[in-house]
Amino acid sequence: MLVKPETRIFNSPPLPSSSASETLQSLLSAHLQLPAEYQDQLTSHLPMALQAPHSLGASAERMQAFYAAYAKRFDGMHTAAAAQPVADWRSLRG
Repeated sequence: MLVKPETRIFNSPPLPSSSASETLQSLLSAHLQLPAEYQDQLTSHLPMALQAPHSLGASAERMQAFYAAYAKRFDGMHTAAAAQPVADWRSLRG
């Protein structure tokens, strides 16, 4: 049996609003300006941490507040420079 996307099963959360979906996409794009790691090489899980409440029906305002609180971990940090291609990768072997 196929279930239509708009069909809610059991007590599933409400579908995210279009405003929340637009906010999610905006925050995910903004996240690309943050470093991938913080403190002592801890990896940022911000994309997953935004997707979860969005999937549970969080409002755009709630996701923005979460992003602002999580992004404080990166205060004073800069994104890493883009990696440059290596002409002779064999020279990098140990």
